[in-house]
Amino acid sequence: MATARESHTATLLMDGRVLVAGGANSATLDTYEIYNPVMNQWSAPQTLPDTVHYHTATRLPDGRVLLAGGISGSIPTDRASVFNGTSWSSVGRMRTSRWGHQAVAMNDGGVIVVGGMTTANGAHTNFVDFFIASDGGFESRPNDSFPRAFLGIASLSTGEVLAFGGADTSDRVYSTRYSPLSNQWQNTGSLNSPRSALAWARISDQILACGGFNNAGQTLTASCEVFNPVANGWDAGVQSMSTARRHHTMTELTNGQVLLTGGATSLSDATSSCELFNPSTGQWTPARPLAVSRFQHTATRLLDGRVLVVGGKTVPTAAGTVLNSVEIYTP
Repeated sequence: MATARESHTATLLMDGRVLVAGGANSATLDTYEIYNPVMNQWSAPQTLPDTVHYHTATRLPDGRVLLAGGISGSIPTDRASVFNGTSWSSVGRMRTSRWGHQAVAMNDGGVIVVGGMTTANGAHTNFVDFFIASDGGFESRPNDSFPRAFLGIASLSTGEVLAFGGADTSDRVYSTRYSPLSNQWQNTGSLNSPRSALAWARISDQILACGGFNNAGQTLTASCEVFNPVANGWDAGVQSMSTARRHHTMTELTNGQVLLTGGATSLSDATSSCELFNPSTGQWTPARPLAVSRFQHTATRLLDGRVLVVGGKTVPTAAGTVLNSVEIYTP
């Protein structure tokens, strides 16, 4: 890319291009770039409506992308904007500023936004906002059961949304399930291990969650577990990753396997190691490593099945280098 960035977003557009927005290097960024995999080229950086990192970017069913929240400069924001493939437009605001939150598209075309922090240093929220794509505004939904940030969120095959893990003053085992039909949250069986800054992937109708912090942001876990929506709980009988890590990525491949890339392995180190999970065997195997260690990067499956890995930082300290390098994994 033209610009080094970490804590950015990368979103696959309907035409196969990848929108990379915001992030940070020495300061919060106000630019975006678009990768064209057919031409193997990046567009020149263009300007976003706001400087933003630790935000979310969610593709709507009509192909537009909703960018919501994050840190703008040094202050959390409640602003949101929509990208139509060529330009941005501002939309209605959420009812609270937030960063470190999660968002996922719903079957009805809207986007649900859950959790996050409302100040730069804390004040976790359980507020839930819902973006209505047809009128470009947000409405409130029932609050999640627990305030938390750096959680996991996934859509279930039932049309429901699962929110799990995250942190408030410590890393948590909370797991909740939102039904758009009843417009209510219910608690599910808890995670078997506290985890925040984790990664996850949907495997058929189940959710695989791996790694993250598991002790007040100080220690990491290599454990994994699977959510079964029928049993409404988490099964810890899954092989652990070879390396404990956080702020890594997990991407479901077209062959049904899951590719795990990079991540921070301590408070001062990151890794280039990658692993493959095979749902048929329940086993992890080593995958070819990245060319460079990175965490807080993105991994996006392209239309042809390859995975685009973008940016990140080499180590989680002030000495770490923010990356503009890009790698592509071919299954």
